[in-house]
Formats: sequence, structure tokens, C-alpha cells
Amino acid sequence: MNLSHLQRHSLKTRVTLLALSIFVINIWLLSFYTTRMLRNDLERHLSEQQFSTVSFMARDINQELDLRLRALETIAAKVSPLMSGNAAALQQYLEGLPLLTFLFNSGMLVVGPDGTTIADVPRSAGRLGVNYMNRDFVVAALKEGKTTISQPVMGKVLKAPLIGMVVPIRDGRGKVIGALDGVSALGESSFLDKVTNSSYGKTGSYLLVARQSRMIVTAGEKNLIMTPLLGVGVIPLIDRFVDGYEGSGILVNRLGEERLSSTKGIPLAGWYVTASLPTAEAFAPVREMQQRVLLATIFLTILAAGLTWWMLRRELGPMLAAVKALTAMSQSTERQTPLPVAKQDQVGLLIEGFNHLLTTVWHGDAKLQESESRFRMMADTAPVLIWISGDDKLCHWFNQGWLDFTGRSMEQERGNGWAEGVHPEDFDRCLEFYVSHFEQRKEFRMEYRLRRHDGEYRWVDDHGVPRFGIDGMFEGYIGCCIDIHESRQANAERARLLRIIEEAPDFIATSDMQAHLKYLNNAGARLVGLPEGVDLTHLEIKDMHPAWGAKLVLEEGIAAVLEKGFWQHENALLHRTATRFPFRNCCWSIATPPGTRRCSRPSCATSPRASASRRI
Repeated sequence: MNLSHLQRHSLKTRVTLLALSIFVINIWLLSFYTTRMLRNDLERHLSEQQFSTVSFMARDINQELDLRLRALETIAAKVSPLMSGNAAALQQYLEGLPLLTFLFNSGMLVVGPDGTTIADVPRSAGRLGVNYMNRDFVVAALKEGKTTISQPVMGKVLKAPLIGMVVPIRDGRGKVIGALDGVSALGESSFLDKVTNSSYGKTGSYLLVARQSRMIVTAGEKNLIMTPLLGVGVIPLIDRFVDGYEGSGILVNRLGEERLSSTKGIPLAGWYVTASLPTAEAFAPVREMQQRVLLATIFLTILAAGLTWWMLRRELGPMLAAVKALTAMSQSTERQTPLPVAKQDQVGLLIEGFNHLLTTVWHGDAKLQESESRFRMMADTAPVLIWISGDDKLCHWFNQGWLDFTGRSMEQERGNGWAEGVHPEDFDRCLEFYVSHFEQRKEFRMEYRLRRHDGEYRWVDDHGVPRFGIDGMFEGYIGCCIDIHESRQANAERARLLRIIEEAPDFIATSDMQAHLKYLNNAGARLVGLPEGVDLTHLEIKDMHPAWGAKLVLEEGIAAVLEKGFWQHENALLHRTATRFPFRNCCWSIATPPGTRRCSRPSCATSPRASASRRI
């Protein structure tokens, strides 16, 4: 065997050893660097995606809580007049609320000033007479007048984990006279199902945690409900979440499993939502790639040791050819065919890797085009008029709803063409409003008349929102228009009718079926000696008549209205100065949307004495 070629002074030996050393060192460093950077990039990307997902869920839960609190406040205002000893009417009113079980799966209860339940829906819950003064959220509503969302507690009667949403009930002077409590059982179907019924990834999960008590409110695994978190200092990242940190990080849970977790707070309740995914699943592609890179590196290192000697001269030619092909490809904007692989060697593997990357880019472009096509389909089928403008203030796209509405083509509407359909009286105002908000990159909303395809100008509500790219650069606006023509006309007609009633010379008023005044026109106020715009909160029908007249309306009039829908009789109005004057009293019923009735009593004075009395 001739070893003269392997002498250390041989140029080929030195070049081979040098090339092999550089190759081995570089490929190992490259594999380490690539996998490390890939893991960091993947961790950052997954953290951002996970935080975005949990932020959306937290916002949704916060909106659901806000909806229920506002519903409770509305009901509390309605039941306030029923708190004065009328427990049967209060119970009946609560049982008549159609959306009660939709908002609170365990019903609703009303407690008096001493914390004892005086009304309960459903009655089968058995909470009537139960005292809740040992619940801090009930005490906060009764003693401090605070609207409160409770920490997860075990129900006194239901004996199940639940949360309560409590609002104070106030009388007309603002004094707290009770509290309204909406109850949601955590172990049953509720608005929190988006947490309990959702999974993140294949093995990930969501948790809803109460910061103050460090207790799990709900989770996909029912046995975790009302389970306390680990003690302070055990898992530092959880302590940061409890202290108010919103973001992502990696922790090791009580089972020793490493997980990528992201948290977003729910400000209304003092809770936070956590999405957690095992890093074994999150970084599985990185580990697989590390294994593949390791195997490929070992293989290539062994192969290079035997082939470098003769590959230096032989492989330079194909590599140069590949470089030329890549250069030509980089200068073309058309879709290119994969590079030909002459040999399955290092250069061939490099070219195959590039072809695989090229295929991935093509697939990414195809998915992007599919996403854009899906957006256009959704926009074209949406029942609103959608437009998109660039950073040059010119509109370059309109959905099919817009084109169908205006009866014009995309080419006609592009640029400033759409402005040809704006009513001439609205054009200058719209242009100034649009330009001023565009220059400030501010969201805007304006109403104007837009010509429909049949030539009629219709009032639309235009809502524009600025668009920003991934790099934060301003890209223009996206907006949508809603046809509000009929609603504007209806509002105008409603205002006209109200103006007629206010200007009428007769006594016109409305009341509910409990004889509480709800409306009194200006002429009516003058006839009974009240100032215009007086607060009607504490006024009743009996305050408008002498005792015999009030009795006539309450005992005969309302009964007749309920039976026949109309009643009229000679009566008398009572002025604040104790002056009485006769008039013809007419009453009829008005059906409200839920089907109940309230007594409306338009009245007019027709006798000479009534006309003379009106002049006071």
C-alpha cells in the first residue's frame, strides 16, 4: 500500500485534512446553532400564538361576565319597587325572566338587608330563607354597595362548587335595600364551557384561576375545580402569574412535566386564564429535526472522510453548475421547477434541501392564496358593504355586497370612483372627516347618503379601522357600511310623534299596571301644577285626582282596560293648589313586547269648566 499520498507534507493530504476538519467542525456547529435557534424561534412563535389565543379567551370570558353583571344591574333596578314587602310579586317577576337559565345555570336569588333569601329562582333550589351574611361577596353588596364576582365557593344548599355575581338593589334614594345574586355552578354547563370543553393542541389544556384565593375556578378536568395552586415559592412562574404578570414562560408542574404556559388576566373578576402545553408536544418538531440532523451529520462526517480526497476535483464542477442555476432562479419571479440532482452526495443533499424548502414556500404561498380566497368569499357573502383602502387614501377593493348595492363594477369604484355615489350635500363633510382621521391613523365612524343601484340615496353608517402590517407599518384602512335608512326614518317619525304629544294642549300620561306614572306631557304637568320635566319616580295615579277620582280609575278603569282594552268616564283632576276641575278620562292598554300590559291614560278636558281650569 502506497502511503506516500498521506504524508503530512503532501498538499492533497493537508488540503484534505483541512477541508475535512473545517467540514466536520462547521457541520456540527451548524447543527447545534440551527437547532438552538429553531427552538428559540419556535418557542417565541408558540408563546405569541398561545398568548394571543389565551387573550382572546380572556376577553371573551370578561365580556360574558360584563354581560351578566349588566343584566343583573338591569334586573336589580326593576325589582327595587318590589322589595317593600311584596315577596310574591318579586318571586313572580323573577320567574318570568326568560333568559335567566341561559345566563345563570343555577338560577338567581334576592336577599334582604339582613342577608336572608326572600326570592329564589328556581324554587326547587330550596334557598328561600337561607342567610348568606357569611359570604363576603354578599356582605360587600349589602354593606358597601359593591358589585362583586365571588371567588369559587361551595354552595350552602346546592353543595357544589359555584360562583356568584352580586349587585346591590337600591331604592329611589340610592340606599341599599337588598342584593341580587346570579349563581353559576362550575360543574355544569355554563358560559365557562369554553374553558372546560376546550383543549390546546393534542395534550394541552386551559385553566381559569382566581388570583386572590390561588384557587382553580374551572378546568377541563372537573376534579381540578376549586383545587388550590401549589404554595408560594414552589413554582416561581405561577407566583408571577398570581401577582399579575401577563405573558408566557416555561415551568415544571407538580408532576415534573415541563410545560409552555401563557396567562391573560380577566379584570372584572380578578381571575386569569392559563393555556398550558407540554414542551414535549410544543418542541416535538425541533427534537425530530435534531435527531435527523444528528444522524445526517454523523453520516456525512463518515462519508466525507472517505470521499473528500477525490471529491475536491470531481464535485467542484456540479457545485458551480448548481450555483449558476440558483443565481438564475433568484433573479426570476416566476415559479421555478426543482433543481436537478445529478448525484446523491453532499451537493445533491444540499440541492434536495433547497428543493424541499422551495416546495415549502410554494405550499405557503398556496395556503396564503387559499386564506385570501376564503376572506374574499366571507367578505362577499357578508350582509354589509366592505371596502379596503391603501396608505394613499385610495380604495382598491370592495366586496360583492358593495358592488350589488351601488350597481357598479370594481373598476368604476376603485380609487375615488366610489365617491361619485355620495350625496352632493354629504360629500365635502365626508371627505374632510375621512382625510382628517386618515392622517391621524384614527378609527372613525360617520353617516352619509350613498346612491343605490336604483338611484335612491340611502343613509349608511360607515365604520373605518386603520390597518397595520406585521412590522407595524400603516397599510391603509378597512371599513364596512350598514344601511340605516329605515332606522333613521323611524327615529325621525318617533321624534315627530313625541313632539306632537309634548305640544298637545291635553293631559297625556302613561303608567304601569301598579299605577306608577311613567310619562306626563308638559300640558298635563301644567294642569296638575307640576313643573315641566318633573321626576315621576314617586308619582302615582292617585296623586293626579281627588280620592274619589283615583278610586274610580284604580278600581273601575284599570279593570275595564284589562278586560276590554279601553275605558272612559267623567272624572276630575286635582291641582297642587287643591283646585279640582272636571274632564273626560280616557284609558287604554298598550301591549309591551313580552306580552304584558301597562295602563296608558291619555286624558283631555272637554267641558267649559275644564277649559277654564286649564288656564291656571
